[in-house]
Amino acid sequence: MRKINNQKILNKIEKIKLLRKRNAIFQEVFSNLALVFWIVGFLSYQISHEIFDVAFSINKLDLDGQMVKAIWNVAMYIVPGGLLLFAIAFTVVWIVYCIIALSFWIDLRRMSQELYGNIEGNTHD
Repeated sequence: MRKINNQKILNKIEKIKLLRKRNAIFQEVFSNLALVFWIVGFLSYQISHEIFDVAFSINKLDLDGQMVKAIWNVAMYIVPGGLLLFAIAFTVVWIVYCIIALSFWIDLRRMSQELYGNIEGNTHD
């Protein structure tokens, strides 16, 4: 009976280890994506503002220049804002995967204590 119970625990441990490896890959992907989007968002904000200052430093613009200025003024906030929203989303997903990894670690620890307690004849209550 104890051998069957130990085999079940070993099977669960192997399954959790496999899930933990997959989770680690997802953690790495989402942390890298979050980092890239944070960097690109801040750079696009800075660069678009610098271009706006240089391109539209002239006080009097013709009608076409005013239209381009209005479009650029909106775009220099919308594009970096969208990129930063993606960065926030990827950061949240990364945090969720970190919490999942913590739960895997807790489950593995509990099961290994259960397994080694059964093998040694000790029960950890």
